[in-house]
Amino acid sequence: MGANPGLSRRAIEQEQEYWQRLGNVVDDKLCRVYGAVEKNLQSYHQLLKDRASGLREVGPHHLGPS
Repeated sequence: MGANPGLSRRAIEQEQEYWQRLGNVVDDKLCRVYGAVEKNLQSYHQLLKDRASGLREVGPHHLGPS
């Protein structure tokens, strides 16, 4: 961060502390949880796309009685 002559040393320290705290909002454990959720949702999305593709190949007449 470059020095800003318009800010006091304390104001600069407070701003640095603010950005430091903001960078730690999501801890490592929660980040891993989000990563696992994302991976599983991507797998589920692929499964749904595969099923949709299979249904298009079979055609609507094989979906059962209306």
